[in-house]
Amino acid sequence: MYPNVDKEMKRQNLSGLQLMRKAKLNYQTVFPKIKHGAGGKITLPEAIAIKKALGVDMELEELFKGVS
Repeated sequence: MYPNVDKEMKRQNLSGLQLMRKAKLNYQTVFPKIKHGAGGKITLPEAIAIKKALGVDMELEELFKGVS
């Protein structure tokens, strides 16, 4: 669903669970939104937490640009 998040996770060799732990987010609630778009859209606080956990210097809009 969010290819830039997926690429960054692969680059850092992070699993979904590891990323959610770093971001202090609930894996079962948030990760399905990232991977499959299930359960709704990512909220702004979730997006900010994920960006901080990844430590990327990328705008939120770019990091969370979805597949068209």
